[in-house]
Amino acid sequence: MCFSGKFSQLCAYNSDVRCTMSENQNAKRAEPIETCSYKSPCVRHCCFDDKDICIGCGRTLDEICRWSNATNSEKQKILINSLARVQSRNIST
Repeated sequence: MCFSGKFSQLCAYNSDVRCTMSENQNAKRAEPIETCSYKSPCVRHCCFDDKDICIGCGRTLDEICRWSNATNSEKQKILINSLARVQSRNIST
């Protein structure tokens, strides 16, 4: 099943992780605080295989729908799982 139009517009960003480190200047021992912002891994090739996994980004339809409301921890897990799916597909083909 292939999607285009409005669905493709939901996936407007390539994958990119931006991390910044800051320090708590008021603490005796400054500890780094990491904040990450994960962009969607969508590559605008939204077609699903027989297991409902996008052949473009490797995410399931459920993961795609949850992305915008997911926490950074959840997004990281989605990215790890989708990358594994893409790599597995590339090895087996």
